[in-house]
Amino acid sequence: MSREDAERLLNAIQQDENKLQEEKKKEKAGAAVRGIEKNW
Repeated sequence: MSREDAERLLNAIQQDENKLQEEKKKEKAGAAVRGIEKNW
């Protein structure tokens, strides 16, 4: 495996991780908003 291949793999993994983190943030934000809406 060349250095370029390794860097491409690392970048792909980092992008996937960032997507997962963004999705988790959205889920937490959505859950918080829903919780507040129901809390009347």
